Amino acid sequence: MRTKSMEHPAGGCQAAGGCQAAGGCLVIKWFSKYLPTQLLDYLITHAAAGPIVLLLLVLLSSCGPSTLTVPSSVAAISLTDALGRQVELPAPPQRLVAAGKGVTMLLDAIFLFPQARQHLVAAGSGQAGSEGFLPLVEPSFSNVTVLAGDGGAEPIAAARPDLVLLKSYSAPKLGQSVETLGLKTLYLDLETPETFLRDLAILGQAFGETARADELVKYYQASMERVAHGATTLSVQDTLPGAVKLPRVLLAQVTVKGGSAAILVPPAGWIQTMMVERAGGLAVWKEASDKGGYAVVNLEQVAAWDPDFIFLIDYTGDAAKTRADLAQSVQWKELRAVRENHFLGFPGDFVSWDQADPRWILGQLWVAKQLAPEHYATLDLQEEAARFFQFAYGLSLEKYRQGITPQLQGDLQR
Repeated sequence: MRTKSMEHPAGGCQAAGGCQAAGGCLVIKWFSKYLPTQLLDYLITHAAAGPIVLLLLVLLSSCGPSTLTVPSSVAAISLTDALGRQVELPAPPQRLVAAGKGVTMLLDAIFLFPQARQHLVAAGSGQAGSEGFLPLVEPSFSNVTVLAGDGGAEPIAAARPDLVLLKSYSAPKLGQSVETLGLKTLYLDLETPETFLRDLAILGQAFGETARADELVKYYQASMERVAHGATTLSVQDTLPGAVKLPRVLLAQVTVKGGSAAILVPPAGWIQTMMVERAGGLAVWKEASDKGGYAVVNLEQVAAWDPDFIFLIDYTGDAAKTRADLAQSVQWKELRAVRENHFLGFPGDFVSWDQADPRWILGQLWVAKQLAPEHYATLDLQEEAARFFQFAYGLSLEKYRQGITPQLQGDLQR
């Protein structure tokens, strides 16, 4: 059922020529519960035409509300979202809103679809990254309304969306409030390689861009198969007589404040842990990880793990610079991975490539190359990144060099 704020713009009928006196607005309001948003907006906008609008509505009414359908050129959409909810859409949405926690990942996923990105009308303020990156992809992003914080149900409703996109962990609070207002809501995970590919297919259905979704899924699957092949090579080598055991890896977020470093490790089920394991490495921190989020460990524990590789994540600065600074400290110099030059800053651009963002596949390839450099001797991550941004977001090589290259961070080429 359409909420009051979605019936028409403020003052719509009166401003359109006072059709209310002739009964126009009353008819439009009655039909608002049956008409698609796009058609309803058109009728309200042209309400000043009076007789024409009323004639159209009378013709429609002859069918009766129970038989009124969307024109045959627009196919209804039925899909199942990440929470297993059945979502029915009369047509591909024309007014999209993305909000809630993790909105940056949502936006970057939406912008993989050329048609859908043009229909975004509002988005939560979210994390850093989108504001600088998305205008490179779609200049009209500067016209998108920015909602404070996670968006909030009422501000979201004020944007008059015909579809609201949220991460699944926003369902209990924000999602419930949005659904209470009668707004169509679609939940996505995008948290692991498997759910990411599933959610790409869901987005393709919702946006009416299934062919594009198929292209994207094939690209990610091909890259994942490449990584799996490299991991198999490591596993085979590990079974040979006298072979070196699989590389022991620590991937950790490190934040330096006041001269001391806080070391945090991700949960076993997060994509960062999966990146290491799928590349053929042993994630040494798994037993110490916290299912609810990052777990804090100390340097003594890191030394006890004695990893062959340390991949450092820094969400507040350049991971390569943080890595270089730490490598000069007496305590970190004692670690074998640091001495053997296997201490590396995780790469990224506007966002770090370890996150559950479409760029995760670049992070996966980078991890795989570090652990099996001989297998990926021909893989140039700079070139791969340029190809990714061209395929995923349509950025030309010139635009990539101007907009993405200056933002590249971490030890991309090591």
